[in-house]
Amino acid sequence: MNIDIEKKEIIQEILSLKDDWVIKAIRKLLDLEIEDIPEEHKLILNDRIANYENKPGDVIDWETLKSELLKD
Repeated sequence: MNIDIEKKEIIQEILSLKDDWVIKAIRKLLDLEIEDIPEEHKLILNDRIANYENKPGDVIDWETLKSELLKD
Protein backbone atom coordinates (compact mmCIF):
# COMPACT_ATOMS: atom_id res chain seq x y z
CA MET A 1 0.00 0.00 0.00
CA ASN A 2 1.11 3.55 -0.70
CA ILE A 3 2.49 5.32 2.41
CA ASP A 4 0.54 8.51 1.64
CA ILE A 5 -2.72 6.56 1.47
CA GLU A 6 -1.87 4.86 4.75
CA LYS A 7 -1.19 8.23 6.40
CA LYS A 8 -4.53 9.59 5.21
CA GLU A 9 -6.35 6.51 6.50
CA ILE A 10 -4.66 6.84 9.89
CA ILE A 11 -5.51 10.54 10.05
CA GLN A 12 -9.16 9.76 9.25
CA GLU A 13 -9.24 7.15 12.00
CA ILE A 14 -7.70 9.57 14.49
CA LEU A 15 -10.22 12.27 13.59
CA SER A 16 -13.08 9.90 14.34
CA LEU A 17 -11.74 8.72 17.72
CA LYS A 18 -13.94 9.27 20.73
CA ASP A 19 -11.81 7.55 23.39
CA ASP A 20 -9.60 9.91 25.36
CA TRP A 21 -7.15 7.18 26.31
CA VAL A 22 -6.47 6.31 22.65
CA ILE A 23 -5.61 9.93 21.88
CA LYS A 24 -3.27 10.02 24.90
CA ALA A 25 -1.63 6.75 23.81
CA ILE A 26 -1.05 8.09 20.30
CA ARG A 27 0.44 11.27 21.77
CA LYS A 28 2.83 9.20 23.89
CA LEU A 29 3.84 7.16 20.85
CA LEU A 30 4.57 10.30 18.87
CA ASP A 31 6.66 11.73 21.70
CA LEU A 32 8.50 8.48 22.39
CA GLU A 33 12.18 8.30 21.61
CA ILE A 34 13.31 4.92 20.30
CA GLU A 35 16.05 4.87 22.95
CA ASP A 36 13.33 4.92 25.64
CA ILE A 37 12.24 1.41 24.68
CA PRO A 38 14.00 -1.36 26.62
CA GLU A 39 15.88 -3.89 24.50
CA GLU A 40 13.55 -6.74 25.56
CA HIS A 41 10.56 -4.76 24.30
CA LYS A 42 12.30 -4.00 21.01
CA LEU A 43 12.78 -7.75 20.51
CA ILE A 44 9.08 -8.39 21.15
CA LEU A 45 8.09 -5.58 18.76
CA ASN A 46 10.43 -6.88 16.06
CA ASP A 47 8.98 -10.38 16.48
CA ARG A 48 5.43 -9.04 16.16
CA ILE A 49 6.35 -6.98 13.10
CA ALA A 50 7.90 -10.06 11.49
CA ASN A 51 4.76 -12.08 12.28
CA TYR A 52 2.59 -9.41 10.69
CA GLU A 53 4.81 -9.19 7.60
CA ASN A 54 4.65 -12.98 7.19
CA LYS A 55 0.85 -13.10 7.63
CA PRO A 56 -0.59 -9.60 7.03
CA GLY A 57 -4.14 -10.95 6.72
CA ASP A 58 -3.98 -12.67 10.12
CA VAL A 59 -5.11 -9.67 12.16
CA ILE A 60 -8.12 -8.49 14.16
CA ASP A 61 -9.74 -5.21 13.15
CA TRP A 62 -10.05 -2.47 15.78
CA GLU A 63 -13.82 -2.77 16.26
CA THR A 64 -13.59 -6.52 16.89
CA LEU A 65 -10.72 -6.07 19.33
CA LYS A 66 -12.48 -3.24 21.13
CA SER A 67 -15.68 -5.26 21.53
CA GLU A 68 -13.67 -8.22 22.86
CA LEU A 69 -11.92 -5.99 25.39
CA LEU A 70 -15.19 -4.42 26.55
CA LYS A 71 -17.03 -7.72 27.08
CA ASP A 72 -18.26 -8.28 30.62
